[in-house]
Amino acid sequence: MKILIDASCLAPPLTGVGRYARNIIERLPAALPDAEFRYFLGGRWAAALPDRARGSFTQAGLLRHLARRIPVSWPLWRGLQAALWRGSLSAEDRGSVCFAPNFLPPCPWTPCVPVVHDLSFLRLPESLPQGRRARLQDLRRHLHRASAIIAVSGFTAKEMVAEYGLRAERIHLAPPGVAPRFWRDAPPPPESLAEFSLSPQGYYLCVGTFEPRKNLATLVAAYSRLPSCMRERFPLVLAGAPGWGNYGWAPSWETLANSGQLRILDYVPDEALADLYGGAIALCMPSLYEGFGMPVAEALAGGTPVLASNAGALPATVGPGGILLSPLDVPAWTDAMIVMAEDDALRRRLAAAGRPHGRSFRWDASALVVAAALRAADPA
Repeated sequence: MKILIDASCLAPPLTGVGRYARNIIERLPAALPDAEFRYFLGGRWAAALPDRARGSFTQAGLLRHLARRIPVSWPLWRGLQAALWRGSLSAEDRGSVCFAPNFLPPCPWTPCVPVVHDLSFLRLPESLPQGRRARLQDLRRHLHRASAIIAVSGFTAKEMVAEYGLRAERIHLAPPGVAPRFWRDAPPPPESLAEFSLSPQGYYLCVGTFEPRKNLATLVAAYSRLPSCMRERFPLVLAGAPGWGNYGWAPSWETLANSGQLRILDYVPDEALADLYGGAIALCMPSLYEGFGMPVAEALAGGTPVLASNAGALPATVGPGGILLSPLDVPAWTDAMIVMAEDDALRRRLAAAGRPHGRSFRWDASALVVAAALRAADPA
């Protein structure tokens, strides 16, 4: 069995889709020991995944980053990727199964098993860059041609059935997993947070790419309404890679940042992210729409309670480990942040309920689902 994998979304920095793809792709050889894999990234094919720090890999990520920000360059970039995909394949590759962990491969391919993470380009088109919307306009046709489809949540699966008229039995659920490094039974030691100038149980945390869909404006507005003594005790930490567009920055943010009450971090690698989750009194996820919400599951697995919007797939991902709020109700977010800081018993109850729920999401189990779909798609 031969499998072609579009690994182009693994170019750093890894966002949610990239982290999902990396974790699934790395587990597929063990799940399909009799398969031969080829990986497409950086405009070329490789027999093995490269070192994540390799220079050409980083350059590919930079080119993709620039293409997203210059609308006219995006179709040119996609066209180049498709030409490189087709041009570097051998005759033996023609019967291979394609795995597309980022919705669509660069080149139309049959048989193909794509992963659909959400339908935000339809539900909130204004919250995505033009290039990304344009790329996904043809998703309907590709999904109807796909041998099988992977959805990251039951919510996303139901949306595809309703929007595209797909048969539910063609869709396989393979949600993101939570690595054991995020499984914590106690707050991290103070020295692990020293590089961020934070202390355990001493801050609110929000994790995610900085982009309009994350609705950071509501969160910062809610935080700014907290009593000044509470803001001084509990800063708000925003951690994530730069995304696109106006993600909410306003002059009021400058005031909070200058006082040290608002801390904006760059992309945080997994090793440090586990400590960052563990030290927060709550993870705050005010997104307008999510296909799953990976930071929620990771925070819950370590016993960090969650405040999340009731939008998209977040209610199912949060489960019993958090409090759900309307994404645009600023006073409700302020009240919930106050309760989370003052009610120790509530935090303990949510942590106890959230840990087993967060730890129920397993990468190995999801990789087996993907492997079964790929094996079923093999025409041989």
